[in-house]
Amino acid sequence: MRLISKECSWVCVIMLLHWCCNASHKPNQSVSRIEQNEGPQTSGDLPKHRDPIEAGYLNGPQTREAWRFFEQGGRYRWAQRDDFRIPDWAISAYRADIIKSIENPFESGDINHDGAYRDFALIVVDTTRQDPERFGIVIFNEPRRVDGKYQAHWLLRDKDLSGTVLDWSSGGLGVEQFFDDGLHLHCFVEWNTINKTYTCKFVRVP
Repeated sequence: MRLISKECSWVCVIMLLHWCCNASHKPNQSVSRIEQNEGPQTSGDLPKHRDPIEAGYLNGPQTREAWRFFEQGGRYRWAQRDDFRIPDWAISAYRADIIKSIENPFESGDINHDGAYRDFALIVVDTTRQDPERFGIVIFNEPRRVDGKYQAHWLLRDKDLSGTVLDWSSGGLGVEQFFDDGLHLHCFVEWNTINKTYTCKFVRVP
């Protein structure tokens, strides 16, 4: 009986060591989630939408048709979370707004102030390029006629917009740019009814 007890003790010790070793190598899912949520979130923490239609922003047949035509068979795509490189200082200062803006770089409303409230703007990427200046901001004007078609207009094109977000306020569509050196620029988008073009004059944010 004494021999059996010793054998049982050794078996228990070995099983206990085996369990401890395995437990030390298992990832703690709760700790991982907590660690990911500590500190400023970067764009890499955000869910990814491949397309504004899939994300539910373009539900009408006219808006869907306008986007599909603009894509030109995949040359242009909606900017994704991983395309952005927002400086840490900006994320710390404007965390909630920036997270929303880089997760879904899309705004809609009466952008050209003509009384039609279904204009929409997106940050897009030229898929044929890999350089930093592959970004653009395109704005689609809602047709005034029921049977009309949306018209696409470039606000910015062939620019490095990895530190840029869209916003909307009482002044209408705005564009914000953040730089690593702490520079913060903002502009309100304006529509020229004569030239049929959009412009945006950036000013420094104090």
